[in-house]
Amino acid sequence: MEIQGKKSDRNPIIKWLLWIVLAVLFLIVVVFANYLVRASSAASRWVNNINQEFTDKEAQAIDPELMHDETYILLNKQISFTKARLKMAATDSIGLAINLSDSTLLLEISGVTVSRLKASKMLISKSFRGIEPNALVGLFSNPLQIQSTRSTIVKEPIIEKIAPRDTLEANLPDKTHDTAMNEPVYFELVLKKGIRIMVLQEEVADYRKSARFSFFLKRSVAIAGQNLRKLIHFELPEYHPQIQLVIPASDARAIYRALPEKGRVAIYPRN
Repeated sequence: MEIQGKKSDRNPIIKWLLWIVLAVLFLIVVVFANYLVRASSAASRWVNNINQEFTDKEAQAIDPELMHDETYILLNKQISFTKARLKMAATDSIGLAINLSDSTLLLEISGVTVSRLKASKMLISKSFRGIEPNALVGLFSNPLQIQSTRSTIVKEPIIEKIAPRDTLEANLPDKTHDTAMNEPVYFELVLKKGIRIMVLQEEVADYRKSARFSFFLKRSVAIAGQNLRKLIHFELPEYHPQIQLVIPASDARAIYRALPEKGRVAIYPRN
């Protein structure tokens, strides 16, 4: 009889524990579902914010037919790109100009092009299409500063040197080896307004694919961690439109190392 009494005493406690666990799980599901629903509108929210911030009030007074004229839009884009490059040249440091219309990348110093190359492949987030032409011109009329970077190679090359054994060997021509020359090159530039420029080297061997997978995996884990922290604090995730460019490894390495930590990028939008 005493054993049965102890079991009956435990049953209500177990039931209460089960109800508490179910209530917590239900709350987590509701919060997570609400988070996903609100996060799904992040792209449209970003586009709306850009349209509101960069729409020129004076330009709104122009004839609507002219505002949507292809020639007028093209001319405004060219003027905007020129303005951004001139402002970038005034910083007296190396800057990157990206023309999304013809997939070209330019490294410039004080307005002088020191390197020009063409991307073999380019992918652009569809959210850019939702930006009004006038707002798009306003967004890219200034160079966008680099906020942070992520890369598979170091910014400053690590040079391996072997100490000379005697004075004769010390007088021989210096032979050094950049340890990153054989490493795959993938990097990401996070610009103002959350725009991400991702530069990937052209694949030349199977082992490069594993390095690329590792780069994307680490990037995804980092972004997931940021979103998780926002979820815990009941905040919405930030939307980051992407521009992905594929170029030769040597060019990718040169661009990443040439750009200053807080360098600037001028962008010409796709026509």
